[in-house]
Amino acid sequence: MAWSAAASYLMRPDAFLSLVSAPRRLEFFKSAEGVQVAIWGYSANTPVDPTGIRRITYAAS
Repeated sequence: MAWSAAASYLMRPDAFLSLVSAPRRLEFFKSAEGVQVAIWGYSANTPVDPTGIRRITYAAS
C-alpha cells in the first residue's frame, strides 16, 4: 500500500500492534491556564490486519 500526502486513511485501532516504552523524561510547564505535563518516550506501530485500513478519496468540487 503506497502512502500519499494527498490521500486520507481511516484506520481501526485493533488493526495495529502498538509498543511503547516506559517514560524517559517528564517536563512540567507553568502557564496562565495551569500546569502542563510533557511525557517523553518511544513508540512503534505496525499494521497487523491490512483490511483495517481504508483509503478515503474525496471528489473535487
